[in-house]
Amino acid sequence: MFASTSTAPTLSLVPRLGQTIYRGKQRSRGLNYGSNRVRFTGQVPAGSRIRLRQKIKSVDPVEGGVRITSESTVEVEGVAKPALVAEIISMQFD
Repeated sequence: MFASTSTAPTLSLVPRLGQTIYRGKQRSRGLNYGSNRVRFTGQVPAGSRIRLRQKIKSVDPVEGGVRITSESTVEVEGVAKPALVAEIISMQFD
């Protein structure tokens, strides 16, 4: 996956890349609910290879499903410091 040097496209890739990491069973639909504590800590040069690491912080029941809060880190290949660290909130419905 490639990204430009602008920061906004990097954040917009997180929900899409997150779908490749895990999937909920018996899910009828999902919703990107928002972001908290977004920090752009480095640049993503055009043509760079990036990787998303996610750690689930909490899963809370809501009417008809669950709210999942994840700590997400976007890393650039060959760079020690992450380009983005954010808390991502999503909803999964039965």
